Amino acid sequence: MDTTQQILERDWDNGFVKKMQNRILVSHYKYGWMNQTYPDLAQAVKEIYPRVKKYLETGNTEWLIDAANFAMIEYLHPSVVGAHFKGTDSEESPGLTSGISYKELEESMK
Repeated sequence: MDTTQQILERDWDNGFVKKMQNRILVSHYKYGWMNQTYPDLAQAVKEIYPRVKKYLETGNTEWLIDAANFAMIEYLHPSVVGAHFKGTDSEESPGLTSGISYKELEESMK
C-alpha cells in the first residue's frame, strides 16, 4: 500500500504551487486586492480557457499556472450564481475525456 508521503512525492509538485503563489503576489502589487476586482469587475472563470489555449499553442507551462490561479480566484470569488463545493464520486465525474488511466488499462487486460 502506498503511503500518503509516497503518493505526494511522486504525484504532487510544490514548485507549481510556489509559482502560483509568486504570481499571485506580483499580481497583487500590479492589480490590488482580488476581492476588489472579482467577481464584480471581472470573472476569473472566463480567463481559464484562454490560458489553456495559449499553453496548447506554445507549450509554455506558465500558462497552466495562470489557469490554475484563475481557477483558484473563481473558487474564492465565484461569478457563477449558486457556486458551491460538493464532494462527488466517480459516478458524477466526467472522467478522462481523452484517454484511459494506466490503472484502467491494467484492469482491462486481466
